[in-house]
Amino acid sequence: MMFLYYLMMMTSRKRWFPLILVLVMLTVSLPSKRVLANSYINVSVEQAKTMIETDPSLVVLDVRTQTEYETGHIRNARLMPLSQLESRLGELDKNRKTLVYCLLGDLSTTACQILVDNNFTNVYNLLNGLEAWIDADYPVYVRYNSLQEVINNAPVNAIIRVSVGNYTESITINKPLVLEGENRTGTIISYNSSYNTITLQANNICIKDFTIKDGFYAIVCKQLFSLNLTIQNNIIINNQIAGVMLYGTRHNVRGNVIKNNGFGIIIGSSGNNTVTQNIITNNSASGIELRNSKNNKINKNLIAYNLRNIAFYTNSNNNTIVDNSIANSALGITMHDSRWDLIAKNLIEYNGIGISLQNSNNNTLYHNNIVNNSLQLENKDSINGWDNGFFEGNYWSDYNGTDDNDDGIGDTFVPWHNVENYPLMSPYIAGDFNHDGVVDMKDIGLVENSWLSRRGDSRYNAHVDFNMDGIINIKDATVVCINWQRKWEALTT
Repeated sequence: MMFLYYLMMMTSRKRWFPLILVLVMLTVSLPSKRVLANSYINVSVEQAKTMIETDPSLVVLDVRTQTEYETGHIRNARLMPLSQLESRLGELDKNRKTLVYCLLGDLSTTACQILVDNNFTNVYNLLNGLEAWIDADYPVYVRYNSLQEVINNAPVNAIIRVSVGNYTESITINKPLVLEGENRTGTIISYNSSYNTITLQANNICIKDFTIKDGFYAIVCKQLFSLNLTIQNNIIINNQIAGVMLYGTRHNVRGNVIKNNGFGIIIGSSGNNTVTQNIITNNSASGIELRNSKNNKINKNLIAYNLRNIAFYTNSNNNTIVDNSIANSALGITMHDSRWDLIAKNLIEYNGIGISLQNSNNNTLYHNNIVNNSLQLENKDSINGWDNGFFEGNYWSDYNGTDDNDDGIGDTFVPWHNVENYPLMSPYIAGDFNHDGVVDMKDIGLVENSWLSRRGDSRYNAHVDFNMDGIINIKDATVVCINWQRKWEALTT
């Protein structure tokens, strides 16, 4: 710059001036190579972990070799060895945020520069690579030759993280540990239908993020005194006898897809277990079957297209079946010789028989939507409670009575199906305290009129006490807020 300035000042010939001025402007405006070289961003392992946890669209790129990748890698990292990177750039999106790593950070630096030189934006380089990631005690996933071998050699309470791959073996776990797949669609354990795929013989075992298929039982524990087993976020398919069979106490079956098995889930001689947020479909026997099992909680599951969606047998007492969708089976809920169970807030629709009760007494059923079943209710030798204790029963799609006092409860043709004295005029929706089919200002008004009243007060309205704790407070008002303007049509779409 100074040289050009002096040259311009020293020349006396005016015809040089425009040329010198253009050179000055070009020198100022041209980007330097240094800017291009630094157009990717170096990040620490802490920053990289935050990026992975908060940005589901992030591409994590491992540029090592296949062998190095299999010895341990970041979860769901995409392998693209540095030697292949330039020829495979078309497989990547130039505009997606991309985090690149290798073992120590040297190869990833080269890879980042290749990406930048090919017009990739939002490129990030993991400083010091996978070694720094491991030093920070962050998880890596490994491709094992034998899961059983690594289980045998693992210490008690170990976390075994398993890379994507097909593992064809039958395994037994006889110590507390976590067996975690890299992702549930790509980490597959399978065996032939004459053997159990995973047998559990200890307490405090967790199986998560696998596809488990083609076995006799996919996951089985027959120990009556087993405790604290967790089956979470797996795909469990095509097993001959059952997807999951558990005996014992305080087990948690959560967030799984369980389909095309004999039985979906069998809980035998067990108590205080939780089955929640599963999708259980197309099993040739029961979706969920309780056998002599007590105090279990089954909630927020989608259970459909099984022969029997939920079945209770032989003293399966004091269980809670709440907020499930139970549809398209020969039998929606069937109960034999079972007592003191709660069945509430379920959608029971398009089954051959919606609810079948046989020699089952002292159960409580309310706030269920019993819709378009070929036979809504089969009731044999069973006497049960069909309301919540505050004159609110169930919604029956075939109920054709009238509401004479405009309180949302049917007053004629009762007891409906010889059991229901307080049929709802509209489908049950949480927060629809007046049962008119929509959560709106009328429901807010009911909360306001009885605000902070307690059971026994003149202003107390049991219909507004959503959780039936004896007081109208913020817990009840919150139900209205969460479901504001919700209608039945929105529930069925």
